[in-house]
Amino acid sequence: MRFFRTPYNSAGEGDFLGPDQWAWFVEELQTPADAIVVVSSLQLLEGRGGAGENWGRFPAAQRRFLDALARTETPLVVISGDVHMAEISAARCGAKTLVDVTSSGMTHSWARQHILSGPRRHVGPLMTAAMRLAQALLPHEYQVLDEATGARLNFLDLNFGELEFDFETRTLTARVFGEDGPALERSFPLDALGVAGACISWNGRLPGWRHAVAKALLLASVLAMLFFVPASVAAVLWRAYTSF
Repeated sequence: MRFFRTPYNSAGEGDFLGPDQWAWFVEELQTPADAIVVVSSLQLLEGRGGAGENWGRFPAAQRRFLDALARTETPLVVISGDVHMAEISAARCGAKTLVDVTSSGMTHSWARQHILSGPRRHVGPLMTAAMRLAQALLPHEYQVLDEATGARLNFLDLNFGELEFDFETRTLTARVFGEDGPALERSFPLDALGVAGACISWNGRLPGWRHAVAKALLLASVLAMLFFVPASVAAVLWRAYTSF
């Protein structure tokens, strides 16, 4: 997905795939199957205002992806990664539900920033705290909630994912495991999975003030990191200088 990727731009114009990749993808979606697992290295569903690397950076390409999924009646689920955390996201697409299960990663995660080497290790706890705050406060509209507790289904530590297809009960169960066992789990009716119309976020469109607060928090976090990174590097250099 990086070979043909258009450079990111403020207009959001571009694509992740080349013509041959799109043609192959659309053709493969028509292959007879009991269920389809679409593997994307980047998240398809995102509610972060275009921040980071995800299909939302190129809205036209994202719509093309969704249109391709809508051409098949076979139940399908998307799996993705590349964000150093895990989450279960979903969108209501007409009469069906599009699920994007993100698992990332087994060696690097937001909760393990403190193990960074060199001067970066001094800002690791700050980066972890900032991400935990973001997950707690920002309006991640696609992030599914736990049916029992209402908690957001995200996990910031090392993880891997699992999909369990039960064709007798016609159920898909998505799980994420951490080092201590299961961390996230959510089940969906298998025959309801797919795209059958325009997609809206799982939690509905949140009010504008939530998005304004999100942008303010994001800006504050970036400014804090820009301040603390040079400060931490300076502290390390000062200690090294005074130790001689």
